[in-house]
Amino acid sequence: MLKNINEIRVDSYDKVRYLLTSSLRIKTLRVLLESDKTLDEINRYIDIKQTNLLRTLKELQEINLIVLRNKEYSLTSTGYLTARNVMNIINNWQTISKYDKCINYHSFKKFPLEFSRYMFLLDGSERIESPSSDIYKTRRLYGQQISNVSSLKIILPIYSKHYLEYIMGAVKDNKAHLQLVTSRNIYNLIRQSEFADDIKRYRHEGSVRIFVTEDDVHEIFLTLTDRGSSISFFFKDNTFDDTTFFWPEEFKTKRMLGYFFEAYKYKMLSREII
Repeated sequence: MLKNINEIRVDSYDKVRYLLTSSLRIKTLRVLLESDKTLDEINRYIDIKQTNLLRTLKELQEINLIVLRNKEYSLTSTGYLTARNVMNIINNWQTISKYDKCINYHSFKKFPLEFSRYMFLLDGSERIESPSSDIYKTRRLYGQQISNVSSLKIILPIYSKHYLEYIMGAVKDNKAHLQLVTSRNIYNLIRQSEFADDIKRYRHEGSVRIFVTEDDVHEIFLTLTDRGSSISFFFKDNTFDDTTFFWPEEFKTKRMLGYFFEAYKYKMLSREII
């Protein structure tokens, strides 16, 4: 079972490359990624001659990606991680193609390179945009989204009175617990703002935890709650784009974003304010 986003890694580039050269190998791993199966069960999913399927299964066994026990084929731990990486690579290609214009308009210069392979998470999301006739649509929907939550995990790349009102409103009205990752500069602005006293009080009560980086390195506005999530980015001129939000809908996408948040907090060397 995958417990941490950092567990998704390529154990062997050669194995991944080997798999990508055969659609049959990929299909076989995809089937076994769902559950262990007998030869006949695999054959029902993959309609080819059984001799060809047996040859592929033997090849995957020889490189320790699958194992046969009690007439059932299953992924080894290496096979599981490799299969996940292959699926992520394929999903990333599809996502980049699908959101080509959006990705090209936004900046990812400061975004940790190893996280770029998780672009596929956007594909489990609904894309919401503010039309010129209602430029505050996404901001308003964001406020509605977090108005009744009990927990918040946020990467905050900007100082914004509007968004902080929504965030602190959830903490005050719902007694929500907040983990906030931001930069030292933004944290200092918060300390000088109208939210300073509330932040200080809730920090002492333990319902608010703040993690800061010394540099302004954040190019993603990520909000995770017990009810939903949202993601937005920056334009290439470093202007925050609050006219486009991605709203993850699938449960597995929301779960992966939770792992992403914890890994991001660690990777960016965020230090908790005590």
